[in-house]
Amino acid sequence: MASLCPRAGPFGALVCIGFSLILLGCSDRPRQLVPVKGRVLVGDRPLRQGIVTFYPDVEKGNTGKFAPKGIIQEDGSYVLQTMGKEGAPVGWYRVTITTGVPPSGAAPSGPSAVPVRINPRYNDPAKTPLVVEVVSTAQPDAYDFKVTP
Repeated sequence: MASLCPRAGPFGALVCIGFSLILLGCSDRPRQLVPVKGRVLVGDRPLRQGIVTFYPDVEKGNTGKFAPKGIIQEDGSYVLQTMGKEGAPVGWYRVTITTGVPPSGAAPSGPSAVPVRINPRYNDPAKTPLVVEVVSTAQPDAYDFKVTP
């Protein structure tokens, strides 16, 4: 701490250390991230497009301010990222899955766009039945989800 407070006496050094600890606690960076990857299925088939978002579940004690997201690949797989870094902070989350297709709207256009509609409850963090705990040592299929049309 001497380099941050080069001329501080014993009392000044304690104040400087305390201030530094406060600044560390107020960081806008997420806590330690753990790898989170999984698959999304509609029935027994992979969901081939969309976004998976993990919203902190305050009711289960997760007061984090980050909502890790992952883009669903053609094979239904996804990898979460938080603030551009791979992984998610540990804790409980309510999981949403969006496909970009409105429940009763027009399908997306483009050569690879295949319209896939899923139950709209998966789009809303308050209504989704998908709740999961991110842990540092998860089972291989811990973050796999099966949704309904």
